[in-house]
Amino acid sequence: WQHVLEPISGYLQAVEHLAKDRTLPRHWNFGPRPEDVLPVKDVIDFACDSWNGPAAAKTTGTEQEWYEARTLVLDSTLAKKYLDWVPSLTTQQAVAWTTQWYDAFYRDPATAPQTTQSQISAFTALKG
Repeated sequence: WQHVLEPISGYLQAVEHLAKDRTLPRHWNFGPRPEDVLPVKDVIDFACDSWNGPAAAKTTGTEQEWYEARTLVLDSTLAKKYLDWVPSLTTQQAVAWTTQWYDAFYRDPATAPQTTQSQISAFTALKG
């Protein structure tokens, strides 16, 4: 679980490095830290907590009927090794940012460009 700005920043960093060194690997994964890999229920809880107003998730069936892969992880080893890339946001932060964007959009779609720019600015500040 990650915010869309995480892989975008990674790909931009890869392009920058590849322009200087064409011998670098050509395939990249940009994923969350291993400690930030969470079950879907935790992500849903973070999203509900981040929504501006009451929010709840409704599930159907029993927990035994649900299917969820034990792990679904991107291996970002090459990005860390060659680009020194690591995520800037925790999963909880990424879900909060995403939820806040959608909350603002659904309240007033005209705010999407300003919300997007605010998040890009905040993300850029985190990256230094």
